[in-house]
Amino acid sequence: MPSARIIPCSRGARITRLNPQQQMFVQHLLGDNKFNPVHAARAAGYKSPHQSAYALLKNEIVAAAVGKAIKVRADKLGLKAEDVLRHLATALYLDPIEIFEDDEDGEIKVKRLKDIPEDVRRCITEMKIKKRKDITGAVTTEYDIELMSKDTALGLVMQHLGLLGKGAVGVNINVDTQLINRLLNEAEARNNVVDSNTVEGEVVKLPGPQTKL
Repeated sequence: MPSARIIPCSRGARITRLNPQQQMFVQHLLGDNKFNPVHAARAAGYKSPHQSAYALLKNEIVAAAVGKAIKVRADKLGLKAEDVLRHLATALYLDPIEIFEDDEDGEIKVKRLKDIPEDVRRCITEMKIKKRKDITGAVTTEYDIELMSKDTALGLVMQHLGLLGKGAVGVNINVDTQLINRLLNEAEARNNVVDSNTVEGEVVKLPGPQTKL
């Protein structure tokens, strides 16, 4: 979703400059584990969450308030930009072999948590454990793991590197920011599955020469 660039800054706008509903949006956005502005707008009570989220993040005062809140929280946690980028890179290049392994019967199973690298464990956003009994009474354990979206990580890294839209430094590329974010939102709605036909169909509509990364 295109927006005014949110820059963590201690001099950003105070949240008290916003109206009550805008304040709720900022609070819900900061509390959303996926930092999803549409979810935040819906939780704040906006009737048209998609349109409202777009308008809110285009509002310089709202964007500045979000940036200030992020900076305050990052300072409390001791987070640095390098740490965030390293985390995104881990999610982007995550290899399934770091989480799964073959058992003696050749079945794929989840590794024990202590055997999964710490930086990879941090990419797990949700984990459900289910125990089942078969007809013999034997108990088996199933794990349902949800990981950070590679598509979302890619979008954030591309934005940081200036690869979205015009003015990309050192790269001759023409990418439609609205298209990228819409495709990411659609992918999230399909459990992070990207429809290649949709992507190909949209890319050919983009004006100007297309340069492969």
